[in-house]
Amino acid sequence: MSAVIIFLLSFILVSSASSAQFETADLQGQWKFYNSNKTVNGRGIVPGDIFSDLHRLGFISDPLFADNHLHLRWVSSENWTYSKTFEVDKRVLEFNTLLLRLKGIDTVSTVFLNGVSLLKTNNQFVEYVADVAGILGDRNVIEFQFMSPVLYAEKKSKDYLKSHGHLVPPVCPPAIYHGECHPNFIRKAQYSFAWDWGPSFPTIGISKPLDIVAFDGYFIHDFSWIFERTSESWSIHGDVRVFVDYSAINVTIRVAIEELDVDKEFVYNISAGAEPAVLNFKIAIPTGKVELWWPNGQGQQKLYTIKLVAGEQEISRRVGFRHIELVQDLVDEKHKDKGRHFYFKLNDRPIFLKGSNWIPISMFPSANHTRRLQFLLDSAVEAGMNTLRVWGGGVYESEEFYDYADEKGILLWQDLMFACALYPIDDDFLDSVRTEVQQQVWRIKHHASVLVWAGNNENEIAIRSHWWSVANYTEDKQVEDYTVLYSGTIKSLVEAADPSRPFLLSSPSNGVRTEELD
Repeated sequence: MSAVIIFLLSFILVSSASSAQFETADLQGQWKFYNSNKTVNGRGIVPGDIFSDLHRLGFISDPLFADNHLHLRWVSSENWTYSKTFEVDKRVLEFNTLLLRLKGIDTVSTVFLNGVSLLKTNNQFVEYVADVAGILGDRNVIEFQFMSPVLYAEKKSKDYLKSHGHLVPPVCPPAIYHGECHPNFIRKAQYSFAWDWGPSFPTIGISKPLDIVAFDGYFIHDFSWIFERTSESWSIHGDVRVFVDYSAINVTIRVAIEELDVDKEFVYNISAGAEPAVLNFKIAIPTGKVELWWPNGQGQQKLYTIKLVAGEQEISRRVGFRHIELVQDLVDEKHKDKGRHFYFKLNDRPIFLKGSNWIPISMFPSANHTRRLQFLLDSAVEAGMNTLRVWGGGVYESEEFYDYADEKGILLWQDLMFACALYPIDDDFLDSVRTEVQQQVWRIKHHASVLVWAGNNENEIAIRSHWWSVANYTEDKQVEDYTVLYSGTIKSLVEAADPSRPFLLSSPSNGVRTEELD
């Protein structure tokens, strides 16, 4: 199998001296599914989830009707398998590198291709990539063997108790929720185990598109960027993820923002077998040429189209120029006990945030579609809102969501997906979190609408307000573990990936005051 190197190239799309070739094969559509003993089986739809498939095929009645959620708990306690038979054109198999790209794998699974175990997944928020050269053939069978998220979380909690001598609260949601226990031990949407606003439906399945990409030399996976503002110019610092095989590559790239008369071509060399690299590159645009992006009610939402071209690949995004500052100065330098300010400036103008909390549109991924998303964001604009908080008990939202927020001028207070709980801090858990945070911040950071990062939902106040009393787990130890996860792990990752925005340890939070105390 061909080895694959992932490069982070600063705002560069890569092409070989001779135009690179690639093909992609979409694996969406109809799949087969069945439970452990194959007594329940049928044709599912990907992207989707097991509850939606079972309801569509008549195995269960509407999960959201009356108290059906109480009678459907067996679904999430089962292990399920999803499989698909598919053919690949012979020309795809002629490429040097063949990669399987997986997103939205919900959640704990072992992935097989033609009977070969490719990888294991355990984080709904992580993208996985597997090299399938030498395994992929003309006719193929791909299979995901999913473990019950409820049983997985329970096992992880028991293992942690044995190794650390204490439970991690809350062990279970309040009884009135009729939820499942230990959601903090699985990197999955926390609301799916039940919340005060919704029933318990721990989904299982493939909730986002997946594909196979075949290429020689290189393939551009995606790109992102941040801004640096000076008195004279805006500088765009970009990152491009590019998969590279073992061929040495001479690269030529083109970056264009036509409306701002930006059209530049660059050449770069990547040596065979080089370590992952970051190329520092920026494009400076005079301040006077740029029309600023403003939130709803403050001005226009000016968005420019930025185009990156490399060989046969062309990727376009929209970019909005704005500067964010969180003001936390002392109210009175001589009387520090009066506390600190806490407000945002956007483009040097103080902004009064008016908005609401954004939770997932539906309990089920297959029900999250464009019409509902746009209706809700349009309604927020019509109500005079300028801000939504992407709540930490849900999911990192879709590209469509962030694009539409950019377009409508909705600022986003972006929580990371941790909520109303403490979390394990063993090496496996922290490693998974690191990958999650790096991928999600990188994916989202180029959006003009994203205002601030926050480490979690209500976990800081939970400790300070003594929400939980757990044997052998003192409040001092809770604070210590909290600090390891949010200050020692997440904060450093976010600030390294995106120094252009503020980061808060929690929502709500005392901001820098919290860090001073801890």
